[in-house]
Amino acid sequence: MANKFLILIACAAVFILAFVFLSGHRETRLTSDEWEESYASFSPDGNSISFTSNTDGNLDIWLINLSTREYKQLTWDASSDWHPSWSPDGKLMAFCSIDPSAGNGSAIWILNISTGEKYQLTRGTSFDRAPAFSPDGKRLAFHSGSGIDDLWMIGIDGKNLTQITSSETSEWGVTWSPDGKMIAFSAGMNETNNIWTMELSTGKRHQITSGGNDWRPSWSPDGRQIVFHRDGDIWVVDV
Repeated sequence: MANKFLILIACAAVFILAFVFLSGHRETRLTSDEWEESYASFSPDGNSISFTSNTDGNLDIWLINLSTREYKQLTWDASSDWHPSWSPDGKLMAFCSIDPSAGNGSAIWILNISTGEKYQLTRGTSFDRAPAFSPDGKRLAFHSGSGIDDLWMIGIDGKNLTQITSSETSEWGVTWSPDGKMIAFSAGMNETNNIWTMELSTGKRHQITSGGNDWRPSWSPDGRQIVFHRDGDIWVVDV
């Protein structure tokens, strides 16, 4: 099952890395090889891009320096590593890792980018995925499950593991509000998913979309709006 899960990840996210300068619509190809690259994201300072590549036969985390075009491999073990997420200060990277030899499940790890040291944050007894740093860099939110996903939170020191949601529908794709007081996420089943927010201090939930297949929410810098995907289009909703 683990191998099938990895195949689905690779097939769903495969693309050739490129970024677009909107002012002139100039596209610059950053990778050009026989391998598959995915899950690209800018570093907080905008100088690098992290991504996942199967160069060594399994998924690993890489960096590309945008000034020098130099590549740096961050992980190279037997496990498959994907979905890198930068800490706000750009010093740490959280990612998902799955070791097929250890049974089904994926764990969240944290990597020190400058030293290469890494440590396992969650046990990986379920599928822990899509880690997202809090704005202060002290906590991670992620979704976990092997059928129905729930949202969890944990300190980057591995303490205070807390289940945020528990329902009969899946909650996934969590993202933090700019002030760190709320989270947004998708919740639903099959082809019906809506965007919800939650106040972390009270646990109170608010449904802010309805009737669509809504996913991948992202907050505006002022925290007043959320942009999201719906049925192949981009939508914005007031919070």
